[in-house]
Formats: sequence, structure tokens, C-alpha cells
Amino acid sequence: KKKKKMNFSVFLQKITTEPFERCKLILQTQNQLIKTENEKVKGIKEIVKLILEKEGIIGYFKTSPIAILKYIITSYLNKNLKNSANWYKSFIPSTEETQIIRIIKNLICPIVHIIGQNPGYLSLLIIYPLDTITTRLCVNISDNPNSILSIRNIINSIVNICNERSFYRGFFSSLFGILVYRVTFFNIYDFTNNFIKQNSGNSFLLNFVCAFFATSLAGFIAYPFDTIRRRLMIDSQFQFNFYSLIISIYQKEGISSFFAGFQINLLRSIISVILTTGLDLLLKIN
Repeated sequence: KKKKKMNFSVFLQKITTEPFERCKLILQTQNQLIKTENEKVKGIKEIVKLILEKEGIIGYFKTSPIAILKYIITSYLNKNLKNSANWYKSFIPSTEETQIIRIIKNLICPIVHIIGQNPGYLSLLIIYPLDTITTRLCVNISDNPNSILSIRNIINSIVNICNERSFYRGFFSSLFGILVYRVTFFNIYDFTNNFIKQNSGNSFLLNFVCAFFATSLAGFIAYPFDTIRRRLMIDSQFQFNFYSLIISIYQKEGISSFFAGFQINLLRSIISVILTTGLDLLLKIN
């Protein structure tokens, strides 16, 4: 019963936050897709209006089935493979260790995590084609919002027009992004959390603020890697590789383009946390 409630909570969160994810992806990739400046949308209001005009309400949720499928596959793999390699846990920093040792372990831990925690990266390897399909589906605003038909068309275009390698475009950028995120998060959270405990005790509110700050800052620093991988996903002609795309974005669009859509992504994360925790509390009361 508890598991069913948890699954319902996650499914609701996935469906509710999909419109934010779609708006974020459009902002991230539009500079690579548009031919003239007049086609460019300036912000979330214009995107919301455009999707509503072209596809209707269903257009905001057309990637929800894929998001749910990704969650099911990831949960299954992590559950069945999580005990395959636990030796890496000895590298997780302890509060009893000195600050220097914790910093060193925080730098090493994500690298060891990649080697030792195979299930998480095996899950990424398996679901990555679904990420590619989701990205292409999100940025494709058309008068035909039928999800199943659109998904079929995108898969056919990748297989027939491009090739099977296109399903994994940007995969290594994703790995780099995860590594940067975890290195940043571990060090920021460890430092701020210890500072709070030494000066303010064990406060739930301060711990929450500390975790939110570490998550947001780590997400901001790692966000350019997500922008790069999303743009590589839609590069069906193989015009760019990882390095040439970075140079192209920097020279033609400026640094700000690496962070396009970050505000929406942050808002999506906040809403996701509120929905998940709020629904869990309601289910516990009932």
C-alpha cells in the first residue's frame, strides 16, 4: 500500500512538471533550430501561448508517457542491481573525519561512484534514447499533437534519416554533467552543513535551506553540460561535436545561451519537491 502511494506521488509529479520541462527544452535549443530572429520566442509566456495555439492543452503533456516509462525502467534497474557494487561507499565522507579528508573524498567520490555504482549509469545508458526522443518531441511544435504518432515519426527519422548513433548524441556530455554536479554538490553541502551544525545546531529549516542552496548552485554550474547534450541530440546532421558546439555557442550567442531555461528548470525542481512532499503528507494523514 505504501509503495502504491509512493508510485502515485511520483507519477503525479512527473505529469505535472512535464510542461515546465518542455518550455525549458525549447528555450535551450531554439537558437540552433530557428532560421530567423522573428521565429525566436522571448520567454515562457510566448512558449505557453505557442503550444496552446498549435497543439492545445494536450501539447503540454505529450511527453508524460515517456517520463513515466523512464521512471519505471530506472526504478526497476536500480532496485535489482543496487547491491551489485557497494564497495564505493567507503569513499563517502564521514562527519568524524577532518575537513581536508572530506574535501579529498568529495572530489574522489563521484569518480569512484561512476566506476562502482554501475546500476545508475547502466540505467542512464538504457534510458538515454528515451531522453533523445523526449528532447526531439518537445522542440517539435506542430499542428498534430498526437504523442504516439509523433514518437513513431521521430524514431523513424532517427533510424532512417540519421542513424542509430543519434540516439546517444550527447551521452558523454551527460556523464560530465553528472560528475560536475556531484563534485560541486558534495563539497558545497558538506561545507555549509558542517558550518550550520557548528554555529546553529541541528535546525531542520537551515538544513533544508542548505540542501536547496547546494542543489541549486550545483545545478547552475552543471547546467551548460545539459544545454550541450540537448543541442547535440537535435543535431541530426552531425554538424557539431562536443568541443565545436561549445565554441559555436560562445562565439555566436554568448555565455548566457549556455544557461537558457535555467530559471524554468529551477522552478520545476521547486514545484516537484512541493508536490512530492505535500502529497506524501496528505497520504500519511489519510
